[in-house]
Amino acid sequence: MKEIEDIKQELHELLENDQLKPALKMIRDILNEDVKRQHQQLIINTFRRLKVSANEKRLGEITREEFNVEQSNITGIILDLIDKLTTDDISELDVFLQENYTPIMVISDTSTGVAKMKQFFNQFYFKLVEYHAGKVPLSKDRLSQFTIIILDAMYIEGNRMRYLNHLEDHYLQHEGLFFLYFGKRHTTFEEPEYAHKLHFSNSVFSLYARINEMMDYLRLYRTDKTLPKTDDHV
Repeated sequence: MKEIEDIKQELHELLENDQLKPALKMIRDILNEDVKRQHQQLIINTFRRLKVSANEKRLGEITREEFNVEQSNITGIILDLIDKLTTDDISELDVFLQENYTPIMVISDTSTGVAKMKQFFNQFYFKLVEYHAGKVPLSKDRLSQFTIIILDAMYIEGNRMRYLNHLEDHYLQHEGLFFLYFGKRHTTFEEPEYAHKLHFSNSVFSLYARINEMMDYLRLYRTDKTLPKTDDHV
């Protein structure tokens, strides 16, 4: 069973991968009410700093170097909160230990697909899932905020090939990201060039299993860079 040190390790791993917002959300969620009240204003202000710095960078109001300095300062604040955590600070530890704070993005064809994917994730303890639908693709910078990106090809309402081409053209071209394709397999996505970053699931049962397999592997991959990137397409 995980202990407080394991929880701290998960938080450190998020920070090491520049997942500042997910780490802060995780801290906010796990604190009991008394401790949360003690740190409430600090947490609110830190969320605000994250949002402001991201907007300023997007608008070109600060340089990349200034943005990196601010991110470093915010990381220091979050590290200080982590170091102070004790078992007594955690609310309902037994429930928290079932929860999963891996950042996941779900790409769907339409809002109907999003609703069906939400039904799936709401049954489990995934706490950091976001959803996107529509023709406007997300940028690589946005996608890089997530550990796993799920390409929903199970719930397609429009033209199937047009949507699959959209996924290939606007998502699979990115390197350094890990994708999970959910739906009926198509030969396009089995090309060797995608083997190192695209994995498959064709049922709700295998979707749950594959997400957990990928999370376990990527956790090991971060700590041991000598591990090969899997090209398993089972």
